[in-house]
Amino acid sequence: MLLKMLSSQNPHSASADSSNPDGKPTSAPAVGPPGSAAAGGASALTPGLSASEEKRTSLLDVVRDNLQRQGKNTMLYRVVVCGELVKDADRADFGAYYQKFFKQYQTETDLITGMLLVLPGCFVHVLEASHKVILSFLRDLKTPPSSSTTRTRTTHLTSHHAASVTTEPKPSEGGPTTTTIGGGTPGSTLPLTAGMKLRSCRVLCLADDIPARFYPFWASRVVDPRSDAAEADADFETEDAGARTVADLCIKFATLGASLSSLSKSDLKPALDELGDRYRNLIPRPEFIIAVSSESHVMSVDEWCELFDGHLEVVLESDLVWPVPRPLVF
Repeated sequence: MLLKMLSSQNPHSASADSSNPDGKPTSAPAVGPPGSAAAGGASALTPGLSASEEKRTSLLDVVRDNLQRQGKNTMLYRVVVCGELVKDADRADFGAYYQKFFKQYQTETDLITGMLLVLPGCFVHVLEASHKVILSFLRDLKTPPSSSTTRTRTTHLTSHHAASVTTEPKPSEGGPTTTTIGGGTPGSTLPLTAGMKLRSCRVLCLADDIPARFYPFWASRVVDPRSDAAEADADFETEDAGARTVADLCIKFATLGASLSSLSKSDLKPALDELGDRYRNLIPRPEFIIAVSSESHVMSVDEWCELFDGHLEVVLESDLVWPVPRPLVF
């Protein structure tokens, strides 16, 4: 009676006795979590894939997935540059040049937005576009390579040819290099005038993969700010003070773009026509922009292109010693 009760409570024992004529218990299959030794060493990864073959998600995959969900194929960049104009520069032609320049890159899918403010003797340009447009824009502002040995270079470009006149400065002369618009782009076919020259172009900010645009479109305006505008002078006494000065200037133009984007289409044109009066608190004085453009601690366009657009040559310390050190064995 006791044996029958035990056999009824242990079905494995009964099945083992019935399947084994000798009465010896058979070994039950090992039970354990997947990937453990009890489960026969089965991998915890996807069946059929080893640890090296498993799909790993990288940051680039995340960026591409976000672009695909937003219906985009390129990342959006924003750059803020400022510079000083020479005295004989025509401010109206300055904006007309960039209207023709951006027509080469504007497409239905590759929009260009921003604002070019041409002040007396200086300018500030905010540009929001793809990496290709931003890079072409900065290359166009770059000083021509042939002017690296001279202090002043005046270039007259026509639609078919370019003739340049180079002037060597006297030893006592100094000052920043003068860059003709379009001089950094070899073979440029845009017609330029002799007065369209820039001085001391500086990159105030360059942000990549920005989430949204500040400006609804690209526009250029010649603005004469009021002389009674209350504004502190550019402070570059310390590194932190200079960083705050540049950051505050970029924030003002971001606020200006956000304010214009909030207007309706019918209110945009009057707002642009009255830009100097309606947004006087966001538009800096020309003296402030000239002071920032002349500050050597702010990265110039030439320095930016040399660091991020030039050929990178890495010289290892081991290449500069002799005899050649033996390679490390790991």
